[in-house]
Amino acid sequence: MQKIHLSKTVLIISVQVILLLVLLIALWLQERQSAKAMSRQTAPDSGPETSAAWISCSIPSGVMEQAFRLDINSCQAPVHLSWIDLLACLGSEYGGDFSRFQQKDLDSLAKALSAGAAMDELVSDPVSFSQYKETYQAVLGGLVGYFRQEMDAPEITGSSSSGSSDGNAQGNSGNDTPDSSGSDIPAPLEKVWVTKYGLKAFSPIAMDFPYTDSDDFDTKGLCGRNERHLGHDMAGQEGTPVIAVESGTVESMSWNRENGWQLGIRSLDSGRYYLYAHLRKNYPYQSNLDIGSRVTAGDVIGYLGRTGGGEEENTDQAVSPHLHFGLQIRENAGNSGSFDGIWVDCSQLIRFLSMNQSRVEKIEGTMEWSRIYHQEDLDAGAL
Repeated sequence: MQKIHLSKTVLIISVQVILLLVLLIALWLQERQSAKAMSRQTAPDSGPETSAAWISCSIPSGVMEQAFRLDINSCQAPVHLSWIDLLACLGSEYGGDFSRFQQKDLDSLAKALSAGAAMDELVSDPVSFSQYKETYQAVLGGLVGYFRQEMDAPEITGSSSSGSSDGNAQGNSGNDTPDSSGSDIPAPLEKVWVTKYGLKAFSPIAMDFPYTDSDDFDTKGLCGRNERHLGHDMAGQEGTPVIAVESGTVESMSWNRENGWQLGIRSLDSGRYYLYAHLRKNYPYQSNLDIGSRVTAGDVIGYLGRTGGGEEENTDQAVSPHLHFGLQIRENAGNSGSFDGIWVDCSQLIRFLSMNQSRVEKIEGTMEWSRIYHQEDLDAGAL
């Protein structure tokens, strides 16, 4: 009888262990599937009844900058290295985990491509590379390219190659070519237009205005709400000029219960939607803006504040002034007929863009600021 009792006990324990293993496997598969689906949920910052998912663009800002430098430094070389292709190749090899980044990987990749090797010969998984390229193109595709920009004439005298290396003066690190067809040099303090290839996007905070930020995506954010925080908070002084990151069209200017005064800009290719929220009480927007207005990267579009937290318009929250910056892309970047709305963890992207801040000046007698050096997006004509 004792032997039968032990057998039943072993059987029961075995069944329990098997059930536990099955449960653990099911939970693991569910978590993996959930991650793959990118945790689809209602986005608190996207307005009422709007479904959105999120992704993490986890490329470190330093790696972005290195790939960007290789891109602009080769723009006139026999082989022009695409920073998005470089990043996609690394992302494919690392499985998106850039904690595995090694400098030699990027160096050897750039060297091989410059020597004439095809990307297909260098990637170990072409399908994975294609997927990463599509994602990175969706997030970063409008940030680098050709543009025209105003500069002080003395700053380009005798120079037609490398632009400002710090990237935040008259802007964007890149290659300069004066547009003037004659040989006359404008008088000092006059402005001229130059054609450049480089970083044509800007930080959302104007130059010389201090701010602090952190990796706060998918946290409670500075407002401390329980909903998932699908954006990046940048704390600064109330009234700080807020800058258009990319050229585009004003799609929304409205009051939102949680976000306060907010402004949404759609990129010129419609692939990206930029949200600027918690704008200043009483004077949130630049006065020349309206729904449908065209803005250029680097323009002043509004002013940092702390509005929101209630149904009543124009009320301030009991939190420190900050800009909530959000970036949304298509779920299917190749399908121009739909916009499914995926919010991007752009903490590293914001740090990358900090190399290019728009210079602004106060408009006397008003509450507004304006940019000092204007810019034209040459890619806009093709859209």
